[in-house]
Amino acid sequence: MRWCALLLLTACGPNYPGEDLEPEAERCAIGEDLEAGDRELSIGAGQGADFEPYTDGMEVPIVRGPQGGYMIIPVLRVPALADTEGCSVVDIDHGDVGEGIFPGHKANLLFTQIGGHLYTGHIYDLLAFEPALLDGTQLTLQVRVTGVIAGEKQVTITLQE
Repeated sequence: MRWCALLLLTACGPNYPGEDLEPEAERCAIGEDLEAGDRELSIGAGQGADFEPYTDGMEVPIVRGPQGGYMIIPVLRVPALADTEGCSVVDIDHGDVGEGIFPGHKANLLFTQIGGHLYTGHIYDLLAFEPALLDGTQLTLQVRVTGVIAGEKQVTITLQE
């Protein structure tokens, strides 16, 4: 009998009745009627008033992910224009850093408005499975955004364990 009660309790999960989430597929629709235009693109950490752009030479911490990989977790920011939100393809190229370090990250990401800017969520940019390859490494991030929002940015950071 105890096993049945335990099984019933573990089968229960959180329930969020009434939560009305707009499907991301609709939020990420890239319409031809939206003007892309190049914008000043920033890559950094935080959102809103807490956003801190990466600068050349800046030390950026590497983070160990739940599956054992090491990554940086940046956010992108662009000025908001007439449109409020939209999806674009984000391509982060790490260049030719060396053996064991992954070449980059590419994804279709939603930019949402906070104040006068549009931000992505956290980008889990996997770099390597060996932290010794990363600590103290200078990494040039070449970021290119295409789609509803477009822009480019290059910055060289120093990875810090």
